[in-house]
Amino acid sequence: MTEDELEDELINDLRNAGIWIKRNDTLDIKATINVNKGIGAYNGQKATPFTLAHEYYHKMNNDCKRKSEYDARNPAESIADRQAVNMLWKIFEDYGGSEEYLTTFLRLSGVPYGLFESIYQNGRLDI
Repeated sequence: MTEDELEDELINDLRNAGIWIKRNDTLDIKATINVNKGIGAYNGQKATPFTLAHEYYHKMNNDCKRKSEYDARNPAESIADRQAVNMLWKIFEDYGGSEEYLTTFLRLSGVPYGLFESIYQNGRLDI
C-alpha cells in the first residue's frame, strides 16, 4: 500500500462517516473538520494519513470543541492521536507490516516518531 492509497482509504472512511471533505491546498493547516456541520477540508500538500485518521477519530468521538489546530490541553487531541496511530498500525499489519518495518510504517503513515514511541512504551498500541 502506498501513502496515496492509504490517504484515499482514509478520505473514503471520512466520507462514509458523514463528512463531506474536500482537498484545498491553500489551507494554512493540514486538515480540519466541523463535526456539527459534517464538513471538512485538507491540504493535500501538508496532510498525511495520520492527519486524516486523527480527524476521522474526532468525527467518531463527536469532538466538537477545539480552540486551535492542535489544542494540547484538550484531552480529545491525545485520544484522537492514539486512536489514529492504532488504526494506521492495524492497516499496516493487515498489509503484512510488523515491528521490524517500523521505519516504513512511520514514513507511510506520517505518524511522528515521538508519538509512536510514547504510545508503544506506555502499552497503548494494540498489537
